[in-house]
Amino acid sequence: MKSALSRASRQAGEAAAEASAIWAKIPGSGKISPNKKVTPDIYPDPISKSIAQATLDTKVAKYDAGDLMPSDMKTAYWSAVIAFIQDQSKLDSILAGLDKVRSTAYTAA
Repeated sequence: MKSALSRASRQAGEAAAEASAIWAKIPGSGKISPNKKVTPDIYPDPISKSIAQATLDTKVAKYDAGDLMPSDMKTAYWSAVIAFIQDQSKLDSILAGLDKVRSTAYTAA
């Protein structure tokens, strides 16, 4: 059983690397994979190659919710973080504002 799980885990990792490589190869996509199996040489331009290498060389990478949000939601998210830091008593209105942006930010264009 342990061998089968190990094999399945390895296969999933390989599939993730393949999927990441597809996005990384698209000129203008701006996609940089943190997967160490996606080497910088596959990126279409020198800047992407450089960023990919820096990403692979880093010891600690931290991502947050804002990294995967649509632009409108990301802007609202960061504004909400600042607003909450400034006045935590306004949490309900801050969350209501985020919910309002969310209702349109994730709809198909």
